[in-house]
Amino acid sequence: KNKHMKVIYSSLVGLLLASIVPVPSIYAGEASPKSFLTDWWDGKYGSGNWFGARDSLEDQGIELKVNWRANFLAIVDGGLQQRGGFDQEINFDANVDVAKLIQWEAVDGLSLTGNVRWREATHSVNQYSGTDSTFRPSAFTGGAGWRFRKAYATYGTPEMFGVKNLLTLSGGWQVPTDLFLVQPESKLFVNQSIRTAKGINPNLPWGGSFSTWGGYVKLQPTAWFYAQSGLYLGYPNGTDPRNHALSFAGNAQDPSFNGIYSISEIGVTPKIGPSKLSGKYAAGFIYWGVEKNGYDGVPYDGNFQFYWQADQQLYRESSPEEQPLAKGPADGKTVTTPVAAKKLNPQGLYFFSTINFAPPVNNLMPFYVLAGLVYKGLIPGRDTDQTGIAFAYGSYSFDAAQVDERRGNEPRSDQAVLEMDYRFQINTWAYVQPTFQYIIRPGARGLVENDTILGLQLGANF
Repeated sequence: KNKHMKVIYSSLVGLLLASIVPVPSIYAGEASPKSFLTDWWDGKYGSGNWFGARDSLEDQGIELKVNWRANFLAIVDGGLQQRGGFDQEINFDANVDVAKLIQWEAVDGLSLTGNVRWREATHSVNQYSGTDSTFRPSAFTGGAGWRFRKAYATYGTPEMFGVKNLLTLSGGWQVPTDLFLVQPESKLFVNQSIRTAKGINPNLPWGGSFSTWGGYVKLQPTAWFYAQSGLYLGYPNGTDPRNHALSFAGNAQDPSFNGIYSISEIGVTPKIGPSKLSGKYAAGFIYWGVEKNGYDGVPYDGNFQFYWQADQQLYRESSPEEQPLAKGPADGKTVTTPVAAKKLNPQGLYFFSTINFAPPVNNLMPFYVLAGLVYKGLIPGRDTDQTGIAFAYGSYSFDAAQVDERRGNEPRSDQAVLEMDYRFQINTWAYVQPTFQYIIRPGARGLVENDTILGLQLGANF
């Protein structure tokens, strides 16, 4: 199996290198026509346009994507062992604009979403780091194998009472993590705590591997304010790799273990100053209504969690809105004429942060804080590259620590990670990303030396 993977990766690298080798023109004195490799290299997807079929499908409202990402990480100091590892994931996504597909304006705003994912985690570096599941060096190991993650419908009102997108209704087989506490800048990072877990997963299912029945309602009366609430089926062991996210009945063996999983979020999304710096400030409440014993031995009907999110673009590079013309014949002065304003420049500095709190009596991680910075286009001439640094810290329950001590185990206290990344965008559809992680108190018990991890993440859209 590893031989086949090496052949695939070698072929991919060979194609990438071949595509940048200049092809000599056979037309003397004429501009060279674009080669097949140039068209492929400059295209939107690594698998090309499927001889025009892809554009045709998108014109009909059908969008199909395949996304591949892999982490090659090595523990160079600390941890359980100093060694390397590899893991990867492939996502197959389908999005359908129903109005376009059936040519019926009455259903404008109705869309369908589907996703199937495959993960290979057998050789991951995670097993040698000594961390718990929250601070895993790679986020691509949970829910390994095939998973049927999403299949749901969403309807957003094109206009109601003079307000666009006033109401959104969505329901089906969903991943709540994809819909609440959304922080796009955090997806640059490799460590699971920063990328997906956000300190919530030790307390209740929170991550891209938990799928369930349910839906949400979102109200957005203005461009800068929204409120949304979701109601889902809660059930234990939902992220078990053996169920492949096909537990449509929840805990079918004993339905009494099923419960209510609800999430509510309210937020403002201002655009600040003349540069229209985008921000998102939100607060959320999660209730996990599945019976769970507290560390004091008392059974609880469920547990709950609060989170606060503060994301803000701090600086935006300017977008030119004027262009100089030729010098006038009389006075020799340069004149300018205004042109249509361009789209806001995405280059600039972005900040994101999260703070969580949960009662310590039946939640393993009652306090968690995350903060990060991402600069898009930091290096001149590399406008689509991203540079990031983030820090995450989690404090473990004192009640749980007392249980550890009574059992003769070293109590858990706290754990943290510092990560730095640079994503080199090779072209529109491929990137390579060097990464550095320093994990403090792996496993939170002080029994494992701090991890120093170096590596690469590779990614491509096909």
